Amino acid sequence: MLCELAVGLSCVLLLPVLAVAAFFLFKSRMRPRDDVAGALHRPQWERDVVYLVQFPTAPHCRTISPFALKLETWLRASKVKYEPVYSLKFSTATGQIPYVELNGEEMADSNVIISRLRQHFKVGMDSDLTESERGAAHLATVALENHTAIAGFYWRYGFNMEEFTDILCKGRMPARILGFWKRIQPFGTRFKTRQHGLARHTKEEVEEFSCQDLKALSDMLGDKPYFFGSNPHTLDCAAFGHLAQFAYIPMAFPQQIYMKANCENLLGFVDRMRAELWPDWEEMCTRDCMVGNLGKDKSSFDSIFQ
Repeated sequence: MLCELAVGLSCVLLLPVLAVAAFFLFKSRMRPRDDVAGALHRPQWERDVVYLVQFPTAPHCRTISPFALKLETWLRASKVKYEPVYSLKFSTATGQIPYVELNGEEMADSNVIISRLRQHFKVGMDSDLTESERGAAHLATVALENHTAIAGFYWRYGFNMEEFTDILCKGRMPARILGFWKRIQPFGTRFKTRQHGLARHTKEEVEEFSCQDLKALSDMLGDKPYFFGSNPHTLDCAAFGHLAQFAYIPMAFPQQIYMKANCENLLGFVDRMRAELWPDWEEMCTRDCMVGNLGKDKSSFDSIFQ
């Protein structure tokens, strides 16, 4: 009896480990194989055109990646010529998405990309900021990307994955890949968030922490149209990328509920950014805008465009 109990307990404990292992294996398999690792999505590139590689489009919020939305919004605000490329292949160098191809070179990580593109194209978007404002922008971005976003991923992937994919991913990702992703992502996210340290708290505490972030952002914005006055800056692009996920996805995000009750200025800010920089928002949230813009794994999408 004790032996059977021990075997059963071992199996129960092994399941999360196997799920996490499958999660990381899945992500590694989504990278190009070694024999094509050096191949670009756009080998016949046009000089100084930024090819922005991101996930397939999503209804309501353009993309499921706040980092991709941040980067694409920054490109629009900076008036840098770019073309979207939709793919499920992660960066060959860092295993991240989004990433860009510029003049035959791949660059990953939205912050690294913005820094390098700012230098390459001599973008002066933030040149009018004081040192104090630059410091505030840096800290706000770090909080958004390493705390607020993690809490949002924890809620939507860790505990509401089925609803999330039904609303945003059906008909946009190949069914085989989507089905596997739905099964492994919740375990992977809960594991990663615990390793991060945030999920060592209760779900309610995690939600409260992220709402404190939103209150701080709301106080920082105040009654200004944008964080540093009358024009968008890089922080505005980052904030839009992340806050749009809470504001526009039709799910009961705790952060969305909190903003509606306590931070109406943030919701107004998100709408303002969309109106100014995304006049084609509805079109760019459709599946049709992916046609002709798929990456080198375009054969994977044949089933959804038949």
